[in-house]
Amino acid sequence: MIPEMLLIAILTAAAAIPTETAQRLSVSLRVLDTQLRQDRSLTFEVRLCNKGAQLLELTLPSAQIHDIVVTQQRREVWRWSRGKMFAAVLTPLSLAPGCCTDYRVYWKTSDGVLRDSEGGIIKPGSYEAAAVLKARPEIWSTAVSLKILPAE
Repeated sequence: MIPEMLLIAILTAAAAIPTETAQRLSVSLRVLDTQLRQDRSLTFEVRLCNKGAQLLELTLPSAQIHDIVVTQQRREVWRWSRGKMFAAVLTPLSLAPGCCTDYRVYWKTSDGVLRDSEGGIIKPGSYEAAAVLKARPEIWSTAVSLKILPAE
């Protein structure tokens, strides 16, 4: 029988992405909504693209492929995966040369207002959002600026 910690180390090592593979992969984030108000849900699009001329094959360390993190003044206020559970299985991901795949992520309102990861109300103001490919090592998108306006 393999001890649990050794098994985790083996699975993590098996899922590590070589540097040359990571350089062929781009991760980007778009906000699909035009009205960024504290009383409206937001829709994000995470895009993974193979910039190379060869098939890109990855093995992720769990069933979680991506995440979205929203910060205000470098303090995390919301994370899409907070409170979610993902299977602890190696997850294959393949992208043909020049191809992309998109994932939609929703930051939904609760009781008519956007809420942070702790359940607090998101106040109007400036925020940044970034997407992350949950690989080993993680690959982050460039941050996108968000200006949340007051509720109507």
